[in-house]
Amino acid sequence: MVAPPLVLGPREAFAQKPGDSKSKARDLFKAGAKAIEQGKHAEGLPMVEQAEALFHAPTHLLWIARGKVGVNQLLDARDTYKKLIDEQLPAAASDAFKEAQATASTELAALDKRIPKLIVRPRPENAAGLEIKMNGETLTPDRLGVPFDVPPGSFTFQARATGLEASNVTVDAVERSTTEVRLVLHPFGQRGAEDSGASVVKASGSPRAVTDTR
Repeated sequence: MVAPPLVLGPREAFAQKPGDSKSKARDLFKAGAKAIEQGKHAEGLPMVEQAEALFHAPTHLLWIARGKVGVNQLLDARDTYKKLIDEQLPAAASDAFKEAQATASTELAALDKRIPKLIVRPRPENAAGLEIKMNGETLTPDRLGVPFDVPPGSFTFQARATGLEASNVTVDAVERSTTEVRLVLHPFGQRGAEDSGASVVKASGSPRAVTDTR
């Protein structure tokens, strides 16, 4: 994955006062940011995270978020961008820190457009004892029928209710797409004309195929 255009270089971003004793954090940050800049996100991310653990700096958070984007941890990256944006900087904060915060807002807006969404629709939606699992974890009722964010990847859904079951459905959540997952419940051992499945209901690019596991 191509690294985002640099606004702050590793040297300029870590603006320390003369005589600063945080040399280890500074060295880790410079090495990690350089690796991320070169597209070596998996290599650079741990170094920048170590630098932040030693010494907090808004510029660390910016590069941590970039590193997480590079290793496809889009939801974690979003949380890091938001943490940086929400930080209350002192009036005397350096220009590098202020610029890091402004840059985070721009990069977060671009990232939000990439995060996949799923819409899970059981039928009947009010079946007694309804339980839906996504990759083995039970979905809470507030996630049914409304879009929710997920990381890119594969998700398998199982649905059961009192005396009812649905065919398992596996979908690939891809960037910039909203995928609808249909889970039609029937009496155990039966399958009606309308069955479970999934489809991309919104995508910025060409529709992508999804897989039904029956």
